[in-house]
Amino acid sequence: MAKFIGTLEEFEQFIGPATNKIVTKLGKTLKKKSQASCQNHKLGEHTITAEKCGKHKSLDAAHFSHLAKDRKSIIAAILKQNFPQIKGEYEVCLSEFLIHYEAAHHPLDESLIMLCRQHHSAYDRKNRTVDEACYQETDQLITIQIPDNQELNVNTIKKALMQQIHYLEGKICNIAKISGKIWNFNINKENAEGFLLCYNQFDASVSILKYVDAHEIGNLKKNKETMSIIIPVQEEEFIDKASQFKFEFIEHVYLINE
Repeated sequence: MAKFIGTLEEFEQFIGPATNKIVTKLGKTLKKKSQASCQNHKLGEHTITAEKCGKHKSLDAAHFSHLAKDRKSIIAAILKQNFPQIKGEYEVCLSEFLIHYEAAHHPLDESLIMLCRQHHSAYDRKNRTVDEACYQETDQLITIQIPDNQELNVNTIKKALMQQIHYLEGKICNIAKISGKIWNFNINKENAEGFLLCYNQFDASVSILKYVDAHEIGNLKKNKETMSIIIPVQEEEFIDKASQFKFEFIEHVYLINE
């Protein structure tokens, strides 16, 4: 069985994509079972505005971070209870950890809540602002610090994401913001592997998608070197309009301009 040996912080970075997939799967179950729309009104004083929302598309499964049930707290508790630590490093059986991680989310409605992206971002901001010292970052929050008088544009966001998300470091990344209800990318057809950063400027979020072979997707432009990719924003899944290629969804991240 595959094992990981390293510190808690190293393990959090390594295991991130796998834990996000579990949370996405559990979120779909929770949505079908009892939370088909945004549940922002249930958060009360723990969010910025506890208004009733009712949106039922593009929902995120958010951890109850104000109850210390965020991703990082769950990971730390599982390692402490189930795996030995020697000289600051854990030896983790990956398959065993993932079983514990999924089990730690049950009952689902006591660990996760379905929120639209706007209210998920507001919930994260509220919990970060209330107590900076004990704030436990959720699995979907990236803080972007912008120097004075520098505009928050797509290039700034791309640079910050590539610096702060370990699996993007040194990789081919393209970013696009919403224009006319679509994300429009132009990528080199020779790209063997890369990531698309779908920036939603209306709720300050980015959806990170992965592709393996650029030849499989999009339309080849007249220059014969560039593939044009169009992804409709209204789609719950991320699918190229022309080729119907379905991208691998990695995670949503939310941006804070400080």
